[in-house]
Amino acid sequence: YNNAEDISNCIDSIVNQKHADNVEIIVINDGSTDNTLSVIKQYASEVKLITQTNKGVSFSRNLGIKVAHGKYIWFIDADDQITAHSISDDLLVMLENYSYDLYLFGMRKYWNQHIKQDIFNTQKELVSKKELKKKFSNLFISNNLNSPCNKIYRTEFLRKNNLFFNGYANGEDAYFNYNVLLKMHTMMVLNDVKYVYYLKHPNKSISNYNKKRKNIDDAIQRIDYFEHTLKRLGIDINNGVYNREIIDTLLGIYHEINISNKKSFKANYYQNKLSNLRHKIKLKGINFKYFVKALIVKSSVLTYVYLK
Repeated sequence: YNNAEDISNCIDSIVNQKHADNVEIIVINDGSTDNTLSVIKQYASEVKLITQTNKGVSFSRNLGIKVAHGKYIWFIDADDQITAHSISDDLLVMLENYSYDLYLFGMRKYWNQHIKQDIFNTQKELVSKKELKKKFSNLFISNNLNSPCNKIYRTEFLRKNNLFFNGYANGEDAYFNYNVLLKMHTMMVLNDVKYVYYLKHPNKSISNYNKKRKNIDDAIQRIDYFEHTLKRLGIDINNGVYNREIIDTLLGIYHEINISNKKSFKANYYQNKLSNLRHKIKLKGINFKYFVKALIVKSSVLTYVYLK
């Protein structure tokens, strides 16, 4: 949606892959009002273009799941790219010869063209549903659980299990991946970076419907569902991934709330709900950075001072 400046770099990063001929590129123009469509049409012979009225990122990805012909699906946002050799000989062999439910790999985060962080697992391994219980924390402390862009999903696995994005205003990616974990049997973890994520646009695809949704309510419900997911998987919720998720969610919620003074902050409708979230935070499995964040969000006074 409205990514005329970036979409060429994104598509080029795919069509320039060594094994580009093995890839079906589906580009969904989500009702762009800028020059995005004209740019995409320059790749008419290399991509399958679908144009729709603006319906948001969840609807667009769900459409991609429904129309894709490939054995596997990789979601790539229009203002991001994939690394030069991401579709390697080794990856192609695995995708063609094995039917793992999903692949997890690393991503590189940029901020204003400067490398911010490489997030990836150091060990290549096959993880079964049974092994996920004991390996969950190590896997997702090192890598990103919520994003769909650092994962490749088996198409039939998604369709058979009715795994689609729910259209929530906040956390639709997370919900999707929580449900994927509940249904998966095998996950191949790769130890390299394949996705390049640029942190510059707050909304990758904007839905008029989603703008009217209550982001905060969705965020709170997402944490509850994450807890529910971990319990169903038999994973102790007192782990670094869960604690980190609550901390980041609370900070995001507090930024979402328009706080004009301390009195209005205390009287805010969400304080009871946020208080319950704060009480769930434990300090197990988090580094010093998140320890400091935890101290901030667990205290209403410190949170107020931090935001001011």
